[in-house]
Amino acid sequence: MGRKSKYSAEEKFLILNEVLRNGIHKVIIKYKISQKTIRRWSLLYKYQGMPGLQASHHNQSYSKEFKNSLVEQYQQTDEALDLSINLREYPYFYK
Repeated sequence: MGRKSKYSAEEKFLILNEVLRNGIHKVIIKYKISQKTIRRWSLLYKYQGMPGLQASHHNQSYSKEFKNSLVEQYQQTDEALDLSINLREYPYFYK
């Protein structure tokens, strides 16, 4: 049996909007959510929209061909892989 998400996708979206209105620190205190969680939700929403905020309680498995195509696609771009995302780079989620 999988875990149940504490917040639905709609609730996560409302919380992200509250961050825009009231600032991240007030929201963190009000909901007892870490800044890391807010950052993860904001990035999921930014890149995947509402489906990104929906809970998925199962592990994804990908074929070898799909993984290889992603590696090839990445190697053909000029972008660097930066995993150190700072919330301050997104001023609309940091007040």
